[in-house]
Order: sequence, then structure tokens, then C-alpha cells
Amino acid sequence: MLFSYSGIHAFASTDRTTTNFFSGAPLNALTTLSFSDNVDLQRSAALAFAEITEKEVRPVGRDTLDPILFLLSSHDTEVQRAASAALGNLAVNSKYIHSADVQTFEADRKWFIADNKLLIVKLGGLEPLIRQMLSPNVEVQCNAVGCVTNLATHGKSATTLFMVSLLMPSV
Repeated sequence: MLFSYSGIHAFASTDRTTTNFFSGAPLNALTTLSFSDNVDLQRSAALAFAEITEKEVRPVGRDTLDPILFLLSSHDTEVQRAASAALGNLAVNSKYIHSADVQTFEADRKWFIADNKLLIVKLGGLEPLIRQMLSPNVEVQCNAVGCVTNLATHGKSATTLFMVSLLMPSV
């Protein structure tokens, strides 16, 4: 774990405009911290994801979303708050890109809409966000609601959200 923490610190200390935190060693370090059993390391990863995605939003793949989605299920409210903030930031992205530039579910097309929103929904992000909307912590609730609102602006996501909202009282 020390390598990952020191690795993230080293990346964070460099010029952030030249460091790509969404791939390679920086993402590997954040992923290692995210899946740690140590809540302090998880908190560091969640806060780093929140800060990074606040400054830069781009199409991402499962390798970026999986650790953030894992952090949503933490019992620590600070981890939940930061992870839902990062997810909410990523849920504003939708644009046409070339398939060679990012891995997604639709990578077989030459040009496609890289939609973080749809990918978040496909990877099961709604369930933990709905749980967080019921959190006793107001900041966690607000970030979860904000993320779900961002997700709801996509046609396919909106349909899924509508169906989930019908089940909401049973959650």
C-alpha cells in the first residue's frame, strides 16, 4: 500500500495538466488505494478522484469507474461523499470520439458516443446511489441526488431511472 500512496502523492505533486489520472500508473495507484481494506487509504482515493474529476472530465472506461463504484459502498461517509461527487462529475460527459481513444461497451464502432452516464448505469451505479440518497448524512444525500440528476439527462439512463424510481419505496 505504501507504494500506491507514495505514487499518488508523487503524481499529485507534478504538473496536473500533464498527468493523465485516468490510465496507467496513476489510475493503478488510485485503484489499489480504492480496493484497500484501510478506510484512510480509501478516503485518499475517493478525495483524489473527486478533485481530479472536478478539474477534468473525459470519457472513461470500466477501469476508471470500477474503483469509484466500489468506494460508493464504503461505510465511511467521507468516502461515500467524495466517491459520489467524482461520479457526479463524470456523469456530465457525453461526446463523439474515435473508438481507438477509449475502451467502452461500444468499442466495435469506429465513431460512437462515449457516454459516461450510460456506462455508470450499465455498471450498476444506480443502486448504491439510491442507497446514498437515503443516507443520514446530508452531504452524501446531496451528492447522490446530484449524480442521479446528471445521469437522468440521458435518454437511455432516464428510462432506467424511471423504472428504478418505481421500485424506490422497496429499497
